[in-house]
Order: sequence, then C-alpha cells, then structure tokens
Amino acid sequence: MREVRRRWLLLGLAVIIALPVLAAQQIRVGGVSQAITQRAGLEGRIMWMDAGANMNRLNNFQAVDDVLEKCRQANINTVVVDVKPLSGFGLYQSKIVPRVKVWKGQEYPANFDILTTTMIHGRRRDMKVYAAINVFCEGHKLVKMGPLYEGAKYQSIVYDVERTVVSASGEQHALAVGLNQGPRRDEIVAYDSTYRLSVRLRPTDAVAVIIYDLVVAVADGSLADAGVSVPKDGHLLIGRGAGADWVLTYLQVGDQIGYLAKNLFQPILEAPSERVSMFVNPAIPEVRQRALDIVEELASEYAIDGIVFDRMRFASLRTDFSEFSRREFEKWLGQELERFPEDVLTWPANPSDPLIEGKYYREWLFWRAKLIRDWLAEARTVATKARRGIKLGVYVGSWYDTYYGVGVNWGASDYHPEYPWMTKNYNEAGYADLLDWVSTGCYYPIAKRETARILDEPEERTVEAAADVSMQAVNDVSFVYAGIYVLDYKDRPEEFRQALQAARDNSQGVMLFDLVYVEEYDWWHLIRESFPEPKRAPHDILGLRAAVLQAKRALAAAR
Repeated sequence: MREVRRRWLLLGLAVIIALPVLAAQQIRVGGVSQAITQRAGLEGRIMWMDAGANMNRLNNFQAVDDVLEKCRQANINTVVVDVKPLSGFGLYQSKIVPRVKVWKGQEYPANFDILTTTMIHGRRRDMKVYAAINVFCEGHKLVKMGPLYEGAKYQSIVYDVERTVVSASGEQHALAVGLNQGPRRDEIVAYDSTYRLSVRLRPTDAVAVIIYDLVVAVADGSLADAGVSVPKDGHLLIGRGAGADWVLTYLQVGDQIGYLAKNLFQPILEAPSERVSMFVNPAIPEVRQRALDIVEELASEYAIDGIVFDRMRFASLRTDFSEFSRREFEKWLGQELERFPEDVLTWPANPSDPLIEGKYYREWLFWRAKLIRDWLAEARTVATKARRGIKLGVYVGSWYDTYYGVGVNWGASDYHPEYPWMTKNYNEAGYADLLDWVSTGCYYPIAKRETARILDEPEERTVEAAADVSMQAVNDVSFVYAGIYVLDYKDRPEEFRQALQAARDNSQGVMLFDLVYVEEYDWWHLIRESFPEPKRAPHDILGLRAAVLQAKRALAAAR
C-alpha cells in the first residue's frame, strides 16, 4: 500500500510540475516529457561500453572498477555494458549464448563475467547497469567469427543487384555489389542519395559525380580533401586502385553513361553488400524464441536494472528475401504473390533512380516493422515476468524517415507523419510505447543548426535537428536520450561540448558512444564540466513515465 501511495504521489507531482507549462500551451509535439524532466531536474547520462571496442581493455575486475569510478566522478548515472555483441558470442555466463574465447588475437579470461563485475562496481556507486544485446545479429564478418560461421542455420537471405557501368565509349566495369560502402582494392562502388554524409576519399581514389546519367565532375582523391556529397538527383562512383584508373580514363565531364543489372540472391554469409553484421531472419519462430530465451535468462539470472536492445531489426532493406519470408508475408497478406521480389520491390539499374515499388511494397514495410514490434511486446512480457521492475531501452539511428529500411518503426504508436512509403496504419508498428527509454544515434559532427547554416551544411545533419526528430517521433510515450558519437569530434573538444549541450537541450539526456573514445582522448574532464552535479535519470523515477502520458493527454484535451 505504501508503494502505491508513493507511486501516485510521484505521478501527481509530475503533473503539477507540468501544469504551468501546460497552461501556456506552448509545448511542441513530443515536448511534454522535456518540460517535465527539465523542471524536475532530471537527466539521463548514459555511458555505452561496446564489447568489440573495449573487450581487451575491460577484461579484469580492476579495469572495470577504474572506469566506473571515472563515470561516477563525471556524474554519469547509467552504464550500458555490451554482453552479446554483433559477433553473437557472449561475455556473460550463459547456457544459450556461446562464450567468446579470443578477441583480436587476445584470449578473453574464461572465468571473467563483465556483467557481474559491472553490477558490483555500479551498485557501490549508485549507478544503474544495463545489459545490451544484439538481438538478431549472430556474426562479425570483419573478424570472421560468430555462431553463423559454425552453423549457417536461419541466416538472412539478401536480395542484391549486380551492376555494370557502361561508359560513353562502350567500356564496361562491374560495380561492387551493394551501395554506400567504401571501395576495396581495385573496386568501383556507388553511393546513392540516401547517403547523407560527406564521402571522404583517399588520395589514390577517384570520384565521378553523376546527375542521373550525366557525368558532371571527375576528380582524383587528392583534390577532394573535404569529402564529396552525393547530389540530390544523382550518385557517386568512387574507384580505388585499378577502379580509380578506370574512372579517370573512361568517365569524362559531359558524358552520358549507362548501366546493366542482374538480380542476385545470397545468404548473408556470402553477400558482399553486407560487410560487417551477419543477421538471422527475425521472421523465423526459432530465431524469435531463442532471442526471447536470452532476454529471460538475463532478467532472471542477473539483478540488472535493465536490458537495452541493439540490432533489434533486419539487416537492411535488402533482407530478408527468403522463401520462408515470402510464405509468411503471403499468409499475413492473405494472398499469394504473382512475382517475387517484383511485387515487393525491384532495384533499378541506375543508382540515381529510386527503387521500383511493387504493388505490395508498403505492406511489406509494415509487415516487417510489425514483426519487430510484436517480438518486443513478447520480450517485455518475458523480462518483466522474470524480474519485477526491470527497465527496457533501445538503441536506434535517429534518421526516422529512412529507418523503415531495416524493418523498424521506433516511434510512438500515435505518431503518423504520413511519409509516402507508409501504410495508413503504419503507426501501429511503432514500438516506443513498449520501452522505458529510447536512445537515438544523433551521429553528426555538427552540434547546432546555426553552425550548419554558417558552414552551408544541411541543418538536418546536426545533433540538434536529429534530437528534435527523435522527440517528435517518440512523442512523449518514452524518454529520449540523444546519442553522441564521440569519434565525430576527435581533436575538436569545444565542438564536443557543444554536441553534449545540444543533446541535453533537445532531449531528456545524452548517450555517449563510446567509452573507448572517451578513454583514448581523455575527455573525462569535458564530461565533468558539462555535468557539474549529479542528476537522476527520468527512467529511474517510479511512475514518471505514466505521469508524462497523463500530462500529454491533458495537453491534448486542452488544445
């Protein structure tokens, strides 16, 4: 009874805090939680400890103790420890996930449990500890390790297109399969307009800028120190080695070029377009159940504060185009497809062209996103049944308008911006309502819109704008912590401060990715200066999320 009274007291307190703001009725979409948490002096401050980057650093009791002491001194209130990285091997004691043995040539201590160790040191410092798992990823191609290398069962099937560029003089050169990935030796790769960052070149690379099928610029990498942006209605061809020689020899400004194309279906282990992560198919019941079993094991065997889901998605828009997924989609759709994959989508020959949408393209996007939401709903039930009070978070990219490509709607179920690719009910696949907090990677090297305008860069490619989008999409159903990619600010400490401030001003806190860069740059003092006093995270206040939802409804009624 005392706990119930305390819960309602906090609930009422939060709403009272919000009343002056509500009365003013000047809150933007997704801003109720911001008003409440700022007035209550709450802020999420999350340090992410990626397994791959820190495994050979945080492999003993003392090393973890030292790092958590630095976190305490910097007033970090939440630590996320990666215990099932994208390799699919585990760093904790599991009966389900195979144990990591060696990482980058160094043996990982057989009896060391980083999760237990972090919990011990975190508890002593009143710091919350979350376990992060890569839900549907079971292999790491760059280091050639993971369960999928030992048994390829349930791996995703990738639908790609093999392209060949044809010069104005008829010379041909095959492009690397896939888009928006740096070339390897002697390759030519294409970057299309969905790639929003500047592409940096090596001095030995060469680039051709194409507007639809017209070559408008050609340069070697030494002349493009600042990088090259993909034109809105075009694409880039970037060559390396023999590929660079071909670009400089056969592509001239003013030339009209062409493309040949051929469909390609491959298991993800063999697909060159998927260069890093190896995903299993989230539509397969055995895959989904195993992931649920991992959640149950963590929640029941470890007294953790919560679990964070990473890579809780499909690998890309190219996956999963297996016959199994086709059959499951047909069952859901209630009819058979006449042509597959054309009834869903067709990749164009020219990278400047948008994909060709099939008659069930939007339904396919909804079906994939709903599969992920439904799994999360099951995971929440499993986790809360196994450990009362456990919290759930997620780590996603902030680019909501294109995140449908990985089969995810991380927004609220009442957020429906009506993008052309959405079904009328796409919002029903939104899963933010099922989470206690959402961390979005606002991974841009510019903090503020104003700075972007001065630099003549797109405003949307800033931490500030990305955090705003995140708040709008989540729409007050969960707390939002804007993620900062520390590597983006290497050798730019003042800009790093600005990024921290932009995240804090435009969301309910900050997620720092990753510990390895904070350590490498020794930027703990910068974090301490930005967080001069301790604060509690909003997700740690019992009943506050419910209070925000109540305040949101009150505001909607007032309007």
